[in-house]
Amino acid sequence: MKPITTHALSLLGVLAIVSSSSVAFAGSPLQQFTQGGPEANTANNQATGSIFWNPATITGLSDNRVHADVALSWRFASFQKTNGNQELDKSNLFTLDYQPNLAFTRQLSDTGLSIGVGVGRNYLDRTHWLDEAGEQRWQSIYSGMRTWTITPTLAYKFSDKFSLGINSQVTRVHAYGYHALDYGPIIEQQQGLSNVPREAPGNEGRAHYIFKGNAGAIGAGVTFSPKEGTDLGFSFTSASEVNINGDLSTYAPRNESFAESFGDMEDADATLNMMLPRRFQLAAQHQIKPTTTLFAGVDFVQWSMLDEITITTSGAVGGINEPGSVTTTEFKDVIAARAGLQQHMGDRKSWIAQLGYESSPVSQDHASPAWIYGHSLSGSFGMTFPIDDLHKLGVSYTQRVMLPYQADESAYTPSTTGDYAKYDGFLSISLDLGFLNRTQNLPEVQEAIMGAEKL
Repeated sequence: MKPITTHALSLLGVLAIVSSSSVAFAGSPLQQFTQGGPEANTANNQATGSIFWNPATITGLSDNRVHADVALSWRFASFQKTNGNQELDKSNLFTLDYQPNLAFTRQLSDTGLSIGVGVGRNYLDRTHWLDEAGEQRWQSIYSGMRTWTITPTLAYKFSDKFSLGINSQVTRVHAYGYHALDYGPIIEQQQGLSNVPREAPGNEGRAHYIFKGNAGAIGAGVTFSPKEGTDLGFSFTSASEVNINGDLSTYAPRNESFAESFGDMEDADATLNMMLPRRFQLAAQHQIKPTTTLFAGVDFVQWSMLDEITITTSGAVGGINEPGSVTTTEFKDVIAARAGLQQHMGDRKSWIAQLGYESSPVSQDHASPAWIYGHSLSGSFGMTFPIDDLHKLGVSYTQRVMLPYQADESAYTPSTTGDYAKYDGFLSISLDLGFLNRTQNLPEVQEAIMGAEKL
């Protein structure tokens, strides 16, 4: 566990905002049910959407397929800061969002090879607080991370029991944040003063940043069927270094005497560098009878790899000397688990139910309004409906609840002690379209004429 390095330039003491969004990683119980359709998981080689979780699964598809899904999401969170025994006004957060995904898979004749590509906008948290002047403003007024990922995939079926797949993952990253900036520590350091009040109205300015760029990773996966009705899947995604350019803006404090030394400065060149973690996924499904399948999975994500978030700038920004900083973070590895049941009904309909758990990537003393994460439980229910022999529709709803907690200690300045709660809901709609390989209409073979056998 590494403590946060306190930098006098608390401008970026909340650098965790930039990476906080990425904790809702693809592969969590939540994401597993909202991306790829209700049937998708690391072990299911009959669901087109499983390409998002394990590249080897596409070898099990009997025809060429197009998959599309979209998750419509809502999020509510609250933070009530405590100052000693005093509870301050509660801040509330509410956001609406959507996450579309598209995939295509194709078998290459009878070679055993399959190719595919997935394009998706990953579900990543945004913190958009309703009260810009609330107690949460020192860590976040709004922040988030937008990503689009394209994943070309190649897989080979060695036998009816074993397949191997690989992919590359190119991600477009858009990270942004806006929060109140406490100039108190900056004034003390640069002007040689002491006892400048913290979080004082006259000290308050603003900081805004935006970064855009690309990151890449590679993935691999296997599927194994030890016996009929039982399927296992394992996948791996490598760590990914994010090193992207952007702009950093600061706005002077309200106190006129301080404002003389610090001015507004917009769009100063800056660079963001951090390491996103590697991920391991293991899943199994077993058909206990012809109409009933049990499935379960576990994910392990090495968030402890994200031990530094670095922002560098070309020079002073708005009168703040050396505004770039290195924040040493205290992330923990995350374990997520899920278990569910799929029940087939008449007319090729089915329903699916799933429960999930996800551990927190941060300790409570590192919680903040830009970093609202705790242990979470989720429940999902979905149904699939046939459109015709090759096409089907899926609908599901997922509810996630973070276990509420109270942070009594804070590693941040200003302090982030207080009560935290968060709830998420997701309505997911998916469509799978199958396309048979085109057949060639060759002319019928004609009987040979008399004497042709002598030619």
